[in-house]
Amino acid sequence: MLAALEQVDERGIEDVFVLNMGIYKLKYSMNLLMNIMHHFAVAAALGVGGWFATTGRIDVGTVVAIVSGLGKLKDPWDDIVNWSRELSVVSVKYRLFADAANWLAAGGDTGFKSGPNISGRSARTGRSETSFSSTLPICSSSSKT
Repeated sequence: MLAALEQVDERGIEDVFVLNMGIYKLKYSMNLLMNIMHHFAVAAALGVGGWFATTGRIDVGTVVAIVSGLGKLKDPWDDIVNWSRELSVVSVKYRLFADAANWLAAGGDTGFKSGPNISGRSARTGRSETSFSSTLPICSSSSKT
C-alpha cells in the first residue's frame, strides 16, 4: 500500500515537472520568436531603407524614423503578452481558491479523494469540469434566501 502511494506521488511530481517544463519551453520560444521578428523587421528596414537612401528615393532621416517607430511597436506587444501570461496565472489561482472554498463550505468532506480539486477533473466522476464557479456559492450571482 505504501509503495503504491509513493508511486502515485512520484507520478504526480513528474506530471508537475513535465507541465512546468512545457510552460517554460512555450514561454521562451515565444520570447525568441518575438525577438527574431523584431530584429528581422529592423534589419529589413535598414537594408531596404539604406538601398533607397543610396539611390536617392528617400532621405536617411526617413530610415531613422522608421527604425525608431519599429522600436516603439515592440513595447505594447510585450505588454499584451505579459498581460495574457498574468491572466493565465490568475485564472489558475482563482480556480484553486474556488475549489478550496467549495471544499471548506461543504464541511471539508465533499466526496473528494483528498482536499480541494486541483486537477481540473471531477474527483467523483473523473470527467473534466467546464465551469467551476457555478458550484461555488460565493461566486454565483444569485443569492439563496
